[in-house]
Amino acid sequence: MTKLRTWTLEEYAEFIAPELYEMEAVEEAPKLFSSVLRDWGLIPASPLAEQYIPEGSSDGGALVRLRDLSTRLPKTDEQLLEWAESGEVLAQNRLANRFYGGMGGIQDLAKARHWYLKAATGGHAASQFNLGYMCAAGEGGWASEDEAIHWYELAAKQGLPVAMNNLATVLERLDRLEEAVHWYRQAAYEGNVSAQVSLGFACSNGRGVEASPEKAAVFYRLAASNGNAAGEFNLGGLFSLGKGVKQDHKAAAYWVSLAANQGYHPAQKRLADLYQAGEGVESSEELSAQWNLKAAIQGNTHAQNTLAIHYVKGAGLPKDELIAYMWFAIAASQGHSGAMENLPKVPVDTSSDACKLVQAAVAGDVEAQSQLSYKLKMGDGVPKEDEASVYWLGRAARGGRI
Repeated sequence: MTKLRTWTLEEYAEFIAPELYEMEAVEEAPKLFSSVLRDWGLIPASPLAEQYIPEGSSDGGALVRLRDLSTRLPKTDEQLLEWAESGEVLAQNRLANRFYGGMGGIQDLAKARHWYLKAATGGHAASQFNLGYMCAAGEGGWASEDEAIHWYELAAKQGLPVAMNNLATVLERLDRLEEAVHWYRQAAYEGNVSAQVSLGFACSNGRGVEASPEKAAVFYRLAASNGNAAGEFNLGGLFSLGKGVKQDHKAAAYWVSLAANQGYHPAQKRLADLYQAGEGVESSEELSAQWNLKAAIQGNTHAQNTLAIHYVKGAGLPKDELIAYMWFAIAASQGHSGAMENLPKVPVDTSSDACKLVQAAVAGDVEAQSQLSYKLKMGDGVPKEDEASVYWLGRAARGGRI
C-alpha cells in the first residue's frame, strides 16, 4: 500500500472547500471542516484518502482531484444518489451511512448493505468494515461469519485497525486462535485498545499463543495508559495476584479504582470487595456497600447478591429486609445461586403489597416496574431509595414503558 503523506487538518480544509475556507477565520476552519472530512473519509493518514493524497503529493493531480471533489459534494439526497450510481465509492459509502442511520427518519438496513457492498467492492475500506459488521450481525440480510471474515480481512489489509480487531474477534469465536492472535497483535500495535486488552487476555491464558503473564501485563498496561477500563481492571488483577508484575495491592486498588470510576461494573464489584477486605485500601463497609450498589444498578448479579447482604446485616447501609429481598430476587431471577439460596431466608411478609409489587417487577411487569420506581423515589410504602428507583425506571423504559 502506498504510504500516505500526513496532512494537517488546516491543509485539508484549505483544499477541500477553498471558497468556504476564505469565509472563515483560519483558526476556525478546521473545526468547521473536521466533521465533513471524517464523514467523507478524508482524514489525514487514513487509508480511505489514499487515492486523493498519495505520498509525495505536493501539487498536481492529487490536489486537483481533491479540489474537484470539493466542488462536486452533493447538496441533496438526489444528488448523492446520482453520484453513488455513477460509481463514486465515497458517495456509495455516504449513502449507505445515510440508510444505516435512518435517512429521512427511516432506517433501511437492506439498502445500507446494498450500498456498502457497492463501495466495498470498489475497494472502500470503511465500507468493507461496515459490510463485515453487517454480515457478522445479520443486519440487512443473512448472517455469515465467512463473509464477515472476507470483508473484515480486506479492510484490515488496507490498514484499518478496527477491522483487524473485529476480524480477530470472529476468528477467536470460531476457535481459530492463532489467526486471531495475529490480527489482535496487528491491531494492538496500531493502537486499538480493544485489541490490546484481547491480546493481553490471550497472553494471560495461553489462547493461541504461549502463556506469558509478563506480556499480558505489557498489553494491559498499553490499554490502561489509553484510559481503557478493561485494561485498567485486568492490570489491577495482575498486580493483585503478582502475575507478570511484582505483587502490589495498592497498585491493584489504584488501577481497579480507575476502571470503577469509569462505570466498569466488574471493577466496581472488585473495588467493593477490596474495601470489604481492606486490601490495598483502608477497610470500609460504607464504601464497599456504595460500590456494590453502583455495580448492582448496572446488572452485576454478584454485586446484587452482596448488596442484599449489606441490607440484611445493616452493614454500611441501613438495615432493610424489603430492599434486601428485592436485590436477592433480582439476582436470583438471573440465575445467581447464592441469591436463590438467600432469598427464602429474608424475614419479610411475601404476601404484603410491597413484596407483591417487587415480585411483579422482577417477573418483568413493566407497569409494576414503573410503580416501584415511583414508590422508591417518593418513599411511598417502601423505603426511599433513589438509586433503586433509577434502576427500575430503566427496566421499565427498556420494556417499553415511557
